[in-house]
Amino acid sequence: MTSFGLSIRSLIVLITLLHLVTCTNRPETPPTRPRGSSNDNIVYAAVGGSWAAGVPNGEELHPGSPCKQYTSSYPILASSQLGIKPTNFHFLACANHDIFTIIGSQVPHIPSNATLVSISAGLDLLNFGDVVQACDADTDGDKCEEALSRAFAMLYLESTKGSLYRGMHLLVTAIQQQAPSAAIVILGFPRWLGSPVRDCHDDTSVRPDRKEVTQAQRDRINEVALESSAVLSLVAGQTRSKQRQVVFQDPDTDWTNHRYCDEEREGAWLVQKNGINRADAWASGYYHPNEDGQVEMKNLLIRAMQQINLGL
Repeated sequence: MTSFGLSIRSLIVLITLLHLVTCTNRPETPPTRPRGSSNDNIVYAAVGGSWAAGVPNGEELHPGSPCKQYTSSYPILASSQLGIKPTNFHFLACANHDIFTIIGSQVPHIPSNATLVSISAGLDLLNFGDVVQACDADTDGDKCEEALSRAFAMLYLESTKGSLYRGMHLLVTAIQQQAPSAAIVILGFPRWLGSPVRDCHDDTSVRPDRKEVTQAQRDRINEVALESSAVLSLVAGQTRSKQRQVVFQDPDTDWTNHRYCDEEREGAWLVQKNGINRADAWASGYYHPNEDGQVEMKNLLIRAMQQINLGL
């Protein structure tokens, strides 16, 4: 791991420790305009992968579509709370789209007069689904280590700023060219695993042909979130200007006491293991926000809009 990753990650951890707050089980919604009122000033486009698409919360908007867009996704929740006209809301997020697919398939459909674009992307580029499958769904320690190594390589490969950095930089630049007046909100990722970890994993027995997943490997799963958010925050700072608003929102502090394996498991803002397809855990929504988690992502987006006084 490079000094770049460590220094940025350490900064995020320090900020988290200094701003810990007591969270209730239900995310607290920031005030906006009265429900039912119309907001004609915001033209909103939501791009990203399965986190932004809302997998697997609510009902599928288009059953059978590979995009798997869901009714309880944070873009839909935000659009509803803000009173954005349906014709001004462009829900482009698609499950399994990595950053480069988003650039080619979603960005061209952002209207040129968009005033707000939200981004949740990056984990698919890191093949994080392989990490979830090996380290948790299959509890295969050897494959877990291999998957984690590949994920970190995609953060730092070929340069200290890594493929995620280059990809997100290209994505933000493409959006700025497509919609020059749009404010861009980049949403990061929270650490998924609380403490103690071992007690809440139901895979207590390991097959003889597998090596058990270690606590150190589980800690590295959390590092994926911290390192990814560090890169996204860096890109937001580098692409921001007086003329172009780019805001990064870090969900990690708000997720305190709401991670997998925290003391109150029913308070987790993440999709639970029971009920998912264990053969394809990531695509089924494991390690994704549940409905409360999507509400919190919506709240983060609205707070960012309040910071930049965008149409509220």
